[in-house]
Amino acid sequence: MNSSWIEETHGDALELDADEEIFNQFDVILTRVPASHINEINEVGVIFIFKKQQSYFIEWKPNENVEIAGAEIAEDAIDEWSIINQITFKPAADSISILSPKLKNLRIPLPDIQQLKVQGPELKLYNRNDQHLVTYNFKRSTPASFIRVLQNFRLLKPSVHDRNCYLIKDPEFEKLQRSFAELNIEEIKTAKSPPRPFYAHGYELLSQIGKNVLGNRNDRISHQNRPGAYRFEMGSDTLSSNDTSPEMDNKTEVVDNNVIEERLPLRQIKKRDSPLSLKQWREFKTEDGRVSDPERIKEIIFRGGGEPSLRAELWKYLLNYDMWEHSKIERDERRKDLEEEYYRMKLQWTTMSKNQEKNHSGYRDRKCQIEKDVKRTDRNLDFYNGDDNPNIERLQAILLTYVMYNFDIGYVQGMSDLLSPILYLIDDEAASFWCFVGFMEKVFRNFDEDQAGMKNQLSKLRTLMEFANPKLFKYLKTHDSDNMYFCFRWLLVWFKREFSHDDILKLWEVLWTSMPCMNFHMFIGLAILDSEMKTIIENEYGFTEILKHVNDLSEKMNLQHILEVAEAIYYQVINSSKLVDRVRIIVGLDPINTYGDDPYNSDDEEEAQIKREQEMKLKVEIDHSRFVEETCDNALDQNYF
Repeated sequence: MNSSWIEETHGDALELDADEEIFNQFDVILTRVPASHINEINEVGVIFIFKKQQSYFIEWKPNENVEIAGAEIAEDAIDEWSIINQITFKPAADSISILSPKLKNLRIPLPDIQQLKVQGPELKLYNRNDQHLVTYNFKRSTPASFIRVLQNFRLLKPSVHDRNCYLIKDPEFEKLQRSFAELNIEEIKTAKSPPRPFYAHGYELLSQIGKNVLGNRNDRISHQNRPGAYRFEMGSDTLSSNDTSPEMDNKTEVVDNNVIEERLPLRQIKKRDSPLSLKQWREFKTEDGRVSDPERIKEIIFRGGGEPSLRAELWKYLLNYDMWEHSKIERDERRKDLEEEYYRMKLQWTTMSKNQEKNHSGYRDRKCQIEKDVKRTDRNLDFYNGDDNPNIERLQAILLTYVMYNFDIGYVQGMSDLLSPILYLIDDEAASFWCFVGFMEKVFRNFDEDQAGMKNQLSKLRTLMEFANPKLFKYLKTHDSDNMYFCFRWLLVWFKREFSHDDILKLWEVLWTSMPCMNFHMFIGLAILDSEMKTIIENEYGFTEILKHVNDLSEKMNLQHILEVAEAIYYQVINSSKLVDRVRIIVGLDPINTYGDDPYNSDDEEEAQIKREQEMKLKVEIDHSRFVEETCDNALDQNYF
């Protein structure tokens, strides 16, 4: 258990004129505490929610530290949760009498909490390493009103996995999700100026998120020295050890073109091949219906895709609905079994009574979101156009059945975008469902409840950008845009809204081959940015302008060219003589240095060795601090629990 993130306050520290008190409740007992607050265990006090500037805190104060002056409180008010505007207090300077306390207050910044769990009268707080840190026992009530206040301030949301668990919202990625939800491609394409609801509400602030998440080198080292530091970091600020260059203004060209040539071999663009033909496909089929060389087929698809007449059959293999090694008889048996399983799962929600649905909030919430999303998914296609379209009903049925199949993920906005082209092409409900399952197995981390999967992908894209295009990377960094958040939608739904419907069918089958590496979709993003680098730099775009510009590219890009550039960048990267381990791992190669990444100029072995020794020393210090805390906590558990 870590306590370094808990602020300890005594009497004089209570005079916080910038604090806004928005909630309190009396008779709250601390039944689990960090080692630094051992004296406060089993003590009765008051729990508060404070707002200071734009930050929120949960603070527990022992009774001896708080004296309410000039407020006559009804006896029954103490028994119930009380919101501040329901009980009149004098201003902080008059209402709190400073004593000489022996006990300490316990203040916790809300962003440092990952989740809250309610068990009867108890409220348990967990940090972002999922460590149980503090337990409050509400002696005369329950935490219900406390939770409701946080929900009213939009500070937490219920977990989809546990109805008694609540997650603290990540403000940075809540903004990203809202940007995805509010974005309307048709409005952007037809509007003379950017739609105000999308661009006018805080994207300049959003551009600052990268600073808060990434920090600078000194901030990061300082944070890592904290015992139990757990904040997410999207990669380092630079992969190069040569980090002493002065700051450059926005008009400065930050990297000479020769830098790329020194690190990467010359880029060689190779034209795309012809798609897999029906004749070729038949040549790969054995007499009993097996596919003889699936890897070679994937290579052909990667280099040229498949002919449209073959696409429905190829997708069933690429998405693991059909197995390459199965004979026709085995394939038919598998399809029959999967179809029966699909309709059994569908029966689970089609036969659900109104009372069942009423008592199943998780299913009910997902169903509501699905009904909203399918009504606005690809309605420009004839396949989904018109009122009472049965294909919309099938789209909804598949998504609801997926909720039954995988309730851990359930449904998240964006999944209807992934299913739509599959149903359009396969045109069979059960087969489309299982193909969608195969697609979700490739991208399910995109829909993590805590957005860890998307954070990880943005981190990888940032690392690749830094290595493959340092000129653009340093420009983005000096313009507060190296967080790569303008690529969020690209990665979330695999460019579904960036290319035309026909192009997406071609792109997805290329990406499903997993060639030449699992993360090739990130090279698609690199290729798009590479093509737009001149426009971005010459116009001195900041984050908002870059976001507007990349969204304006929707359905205007040449997919064949983007694929050619993406492949060329990939081979530039893997053939580099200065390929570092972080990049090697992203492109599917084994790391070389067992101690971590060497700097780019790794010829200086002495400098690299010093760096490794410093990292090892830091790791030992952190591990030791964690050991001491855990030992104290174990002793507490034995003594008090």
